[in-house]
Amino acid sequence: MEHPDLIHARFEAQARSAPDALAICSDQGSISYGELERLSARLGAQIEATGCRPGELVAILAERGPRLVVAALACARAGRPFVVLDLAYPPARLAELARICRPKLLLKAGDEARTRACGFETPALAVDLDCGAAAAPARTAASSPDAVAYLLFTSGSTGLPKCVACSHRPLVHFVDWQARTFGLTRRDRFTLLSGLSHDPVLRDIFTPLSLGASLHIPAQDVLTAPGGLHAWFLEARPTAAHMTPPLGHLLTAVRGRPAPLAELRYVFWGGDVLRRPLVEAVGRMAPACESVNFYGATETPQAASCFRVPPGCADDRAPIGTGIDGFSLEIRDEAGAPAAAGEPGEIVVRSAFLSLGQVRDGRPPTAAEAQSCYATGDLGYLRPDGQACILGRRDDQVKVRGHRLELAQLTACALAAANVAQAITLDLGAPDAVRLACFVQPRDPGAGLETEALRRHFETRLPAYALPDALVVVDALPLLPNGKIDRQALIERGSRAPAPSPPAAATPAMAGASVAAAALVDGWRDIFGREQVDAASSFASLGGDSLSYVNAYLCLEEALGSVPERWTTMTIAELAAGAPAERKRGFLVDVESAILMRALAIAAVVASHFQLLFTGGAATGALIWVSGALFGNLQLHEVDHQANLKPIGRLLKSILIPLFAVEAPQVLVKFALHYHARLSSVFLYTDLLDYTGLPNSGPNAYGGHEFLMWYIHCLLHIILIFAALIFVFSKILKVRRPVMTALIAAVGLGLAGRFVLPALVVPHFWSQPVNPMSVFNHSPATYLATFALAALSGFTGRKHRLALMAATLAYAGLSAPIYGVGDSVALAAVAALLLFVPKTRLPRPLSLPVHMLAGASFFIYLLHLKFLWLAHHFPGIPVIAIWAAAMAGGVAAWSAWNWGTRRLGAATAWARRAASAANLGLARAAPVGGG
Repeated sequence: MEHPDLIHARFEAQARSAPDALAICSDQGSISYGELERLSARLGAQIEATGCRPGELVAILAERGPRLVVAALACARAGRPFVVLDLAYPPARLAELARICRPKLLLKAGDEARTRACGFETPALAVDLDCGAAAAPARTAASSPDAVAYLLFTSGSTGLPKCVACSHRPLVHFVDWQARTFGLTRRDRFTLLSGLSHDPVLRDIFTPLSLGASLHIPAQDVLTAPGGLHAWFLEARPTAAHMTPPLGHLLTAVRGRPAPLAELRYVFWGGDVLRRPLVEAVGRMAPACESVNFYGATETPQAASCFRVPPGCADDRAPIGTGIDGFSLEIRDEAGAPAAAGEPGEIVVRSAFLSLGQVRDGRPPTAAEAQSCYATGDLGYLRPDGQACILGRRDDQVKVRGHRLELAQLTACALAAANVAQAITLDLGAPDAVRLACFVQPRDPGAGLETEALRRHFETRLPAYALPDALVVVDALPLLPNGKIDRQALIERGSRAPAPSPPAAATPAMAGASVAAAALVDGWRDIFGREQVDAASSFASLGGDSLSYVNAYLCLEEALGSVPERWTTMTIAELAAGAPAERKRGFLVDVESAILMRALAIAAVVASHFQLLFTGGAATGALIWVSGALFGNLQLHEVDHQANLKPIGRLLKSILIPLFAVEAPQVLVKFALHYHARLSSVFLYTDLLDYTGLPNSGPNAYGGHEFLMWYIHCLLHIILIFAALIFVFSKILKVRRPVMTALIAAVGLGLAGRFVLPALVVPHFWSQPVNPMSVFNHSPATYLATFALAALSGFTGRKHRLALMAATLAYAGLSAPIYGVGDSVALAAVAALLLFVPKTRLPRPLSLPVHMLAGASFFIYLLHLKFLWLAHHFPGIPVIAIWAAAMAGGVAAWSAWNWGTRRLGAATAWARRAASAANLGLARAAPVGGG
């Protein structure tokens, strides 16, 4: 007696106990269990007679029909592993599959003409359904449940397919579990609808034959004829069916009120995302039917998990559930650690019933090589109730203009539109140039589907960077023989689709938007030194920082006439959409309060250092607040969107390069002249030193000019602290919102650094002001909370402004007796201005110098120390004149630096294009094959 864990053993038992029971029903007639047993036994004997030895692979060239079932049973009973090659695929594709698996024998279970067209030279044997001939006894080889039973190809529609081998155990285990879980019996009527080269076809075949139930097989053209699948269901009256969602849409695509499918008990879905509208449509058509969502991969044969969709399920996407018996699902983050509930990660399947592994050079793996864990490449998350949900393929994530985007997000948006039955979004571009195309199939082709209406639907629901580049309406999404969407056919169609033509007559608003967009693209391309600037670019996505902020703002004001709030994260298209057809230039213009305060603060800081006025640290505190607000509005927004630290890295680079360009030569000159030089300026730790006891006036004030670098070094250290916090919360602790969590943690750490830490060290800390020269008056720990509160205001926008203002007032009030009333008052005033008065109206002639001073603030601070030396060595020059020269010199240096970096960027881009062209020329000239 055969081992019960062989895939054909239970069929043989059913054939012995009920030989007259119906096994197969198709357009080619009916076959009983006894007849099917004799047919498969005879074919098994013929396979042995060909010289194909046990364990050698047999390929079944098949069409949908009973001969496929006979061939699969014959191979299993003869101890020969098999692979199904679907004749619906092109001959070139079949030849490629055969080259990978290298079969020793072909079984022809389809149309003879199609089989000949494949041109295989492998020995072949025809599958006969003539039950009149006497059956030869099959001399079956002894088989082990751990031996290779069949081979499967991954179902990818493009690229080189992968072949995996499976033993008997996974399929036997699945059939037993499915029958037990869903109460399937010999009275059930099953369908064979799965793709023939797709692993569900094996459960289509072996589940009913293991139970003694009947298998009903439609002709292939039934699956594609309008209304054909529903008509066939009415005739065949199945009670259970395995289907992909695209096939489900074909089943429900019936005009009018279709006749109900009263006997259908179960639809087992798999192979694609199952959405609520399809479940509801099948429920209306088959009131007694329960939808069950299966999840698995070719490497996790049949199903790794399932979810029984309850009536009235509110989920737009059905969860994939929990692991079936013997399987478990895990969600793993990028580091391979378990993700918390709700956190996205890769779906990993653990089981003793996985495939044996990949077939290489025609050699299948052995049971000893089988793995117990498989990383699927699918992204998902766990709900609090333990049910797993799928988000999409890891390789279906694209980076669009600095933003991470799931293609499934666009597909879901399309499916929410009126009269859309099916949709899929694909990237048709090159690896470094994303081009998104959304293909949609109307629910009612007669009602039509206007692409402009669809485009407006997208524009009202998605950010500008996520809008598809092309919308393509198709009568029906093409399907592969396995029932999945034929992506390659859509890619070819999308590449032929013409670009949308502009409207015949543009309105004045549209004309204004077009002109503004073109001006912004040209202006920002020059500012950022980039070629890839288009309507979907934003200031933040282009790597904008405090050095480029003002130039970009001025360009935007010139193009639009006025600048909207939160402009740094808006795309050029969004900005240009608000451009008037004709701009009016008035005497008063709006200036961002952050820009105004930055200009005033840097002017006051330099004046204070020149002893023209005394600010008591107020100007520096204001400068730190403005810097924090810009950091939150720019870098933290991009870190949050991109889910990486690159925006902070770009900011650090934009600060460090000019900083070292100025400070390093100066220190070298001092060393060469044997002049007192402090290395703290180039090793970036002036903010960490205590200057108590040093003179605070004269040529050697604060022990040299290096002390005044503390402000820049303090900002650098604070930015590094933020980078470290975000890294910890995103990569190590895996919190859901790492940027916001880092901001809150920075406030807490900053409060401790400003009040708790010095209280432990400084005597009478709470009863007297801190010494201005003490390390606690200029360390990053002291200003971290100031910077973090300001960054919160920039990151969260104005929706939390009252709470932030209250927190800032409490913070300033607590700081006043310790760090000075002037500093606290300035802090509260600047916070209130930026939170509640985001723009200030100034006379137009005054706005340009304000912008210039604000943009050049870093260079003014960096270089004013050189002018301070003039003030001490040439007392005859009015200090106010030296102050003015310092401001003008910083602006000149900033302008020169911007000009130089733009020219360098343009030269680099030209060199890159030249090198690329040279490489392309070499590649074209290179001989094929090599020497």
